[in-house]
Amino acid sequence: MDLESDSRSSFPPLSENIDAQPKDVAKELEQTPEIETEKLAEARNAYPELSLPFASDTSEFETTNDSRKNQQDALIKELQDRLMSQQLQIDQVFNRLKPKKPIRKPVKQFKPKPRPAIAPFSLVSVDQWGSESYAVFRYQGQLVELTIGQAIEQWTVEDMNRAAGVVTLKNQSGERKVLSIQS
Repeated sequence: MDLESDSRSSFPPLSENIDAQPKDVAKELEQTPEIETEKLAEARNAYPELSLPFASDTSEFETTNDSRKNQQDALIKELQDRLMSQQLQIDQVFNRLKPKKPIRKPVKQFKPKPRPAIAPFSLVSVDQWGSESYAVFRYQGQLVELTIGQAIEQWTVEDMNRAAGVVTLKNQSGERKVLSIQS
């Protein structure tokens, strides 16, 4: 009795279109221990997807897979460390290449001295009539007599020195002006 003929007679014949049912063929081949290993090897070579590890090979496959995963994880970590180191070096180079901003010294603000206000009148004389002192000013072609505390054109007479011929005036902004007799 031929082993090959007996095994084929106990199973349904293989279909001519073997591409349509590769998984069924592999199951049949695995369940038939009487089939020669050469026939099984030929079927696996013809259909590489059939050569996947079987249940008995899973522990070896898992061990191999775990070791590969660990190797890949270690490689990824090493590459990430290298990348971080290179990024730090690049940042340092950029920092050295950046133009340094000059230190600005504070600029002193130049404030021009305010021009002294010009009184629109001139001092003609400082007189004393009785116990009262008067300053005589020429204003718009007229002579105007003022005592201490009186004002002309927003200028108030603050002080008079008859002997020196000088009168001190103060305007509304607080500026003082000393006028002397003009000849």
